[in-house]
Amino acid sequence: MPTNLTELTEISTALGMLDIPDLLYGISKGAEQLIDVSESTWISLAKSVLDEKSIHIASMAFKNGRAFLESSEGLRGRTPVRISWKGPTNTPGQDLIPADLVVDYVYLVSCKYLSKNIMNGSPSHVFEQQLSNRPTKKTSDWYQKVALVELERLYECFSHELRGEINLPSKLSMLSSENKKELKKLKLKKWPGESSALYLEFAQAVSENTVKLWQKSLPKLVDQERLLWRMLRMADVTYFLLGAKSVSSPLRLRVATPWEWRKNFELKAFEIFSKQSGQPRVEWVAVVNDLGKKMSINLTGHVEIRWSHGKFCGSPEAKIYLDSPIDGIPGYYPLNYDTEQSSHHMQESGVENNPIMSTLRSSNQGIFEI
Repeated sequence: MPTNLTELTEISTALGMLDIPDLLYGISKGAEQLIDVSESTWISLAKSVLDEKSIHIASMAFKNGRAFLESSEGLRGRTPVRISWKGPTNTPGQDLIPADLVVDYVYLVSCKYLSKNIMNGSPSHVFEQQLSNRPTKKTSDWYQKVALVELERLYECFSHELRGEINLPSKLSMLSSENKKELKKLKLKKWPGESSALYLEFAQAVSENTVKLWQKSLPKLVDQERLLWRMLRMADVTYFLLGAKSVSSPLRLRVATPWEWRKNFELKAFEIFSKQSGQPRVEWVAVVNDLGKKMSINLTGHVEIRWSHGKFCGSPEAKIYLDSPIDGIPGYYPLNYDTEQSSHHMQESGVENNPIMSTLRSSNQGIFEI
């Protein structure tokens, strides 16, 4: 399920595209053009904007929607008839485009606020399948595949250190689902005793062996180029990225297709290496030539490999991060819009002087009307 802030920013972005006076009016009244937004969600949003930080980022999201409404590459001032919100539903297809909003069945919009995480996946999907297909079956435990000896040694020490706190079997192969439930309850943040040093050895083995397998799966530059496109979420149709890279810096970008990318850029190198960072982690660097500007661009990122539900609980997952500024990615183009026209519509979203804001601050109930 999306968090309240995720819901708030996505729906606030959509509200900015509509013919309404400001954000708080839209949240308090709802909007019939927004499809798949339940009454309970509207009520939850109304409560969310009681928080000062939430209303600030929601106001930025509303302005992003306004900019898209006025953009010559977007709606060109035409108010949409319908906006479908993906919300908490899982896409049954390949999910190649991270679209949170579908506007008039035509415009695909991804909303990304205050996050450098590009995507999450299983390690085998990232390092063996190069993100080429959506996994259709459960994959094996990645840690057992790349560092079984170090993993078992770590577990044996770990279970020994926790004697007296929890009754764990001495062998990893004997760890049951009930054991994992009990382990989760401990909510351990640090590795106990001598297992801390063994974890560093384990993390290094996972990182180094993952690098070898990933390099082997990418023998040619064309394979590396396709992986880069997938990691950057480039698809066969263009879409728009509306969000924020900080609490004061909005993102308004159009994401190019690989076909357009090839006309303007050229991948020269794709480097993969391990780095000791306290957890299994693989670094990547892409060297891209900008053919128009005749200059080289270095894109950097990393993949963290971690248990999905805490130490020895859940399958390992791969979290892909972009370390370079997202608005500097080759093929991510600034959205064109008329700043004078857009500022006329936005006017700071009327947050501070809007009478609805006073209602929100003075009462937690009765502000939603349907």
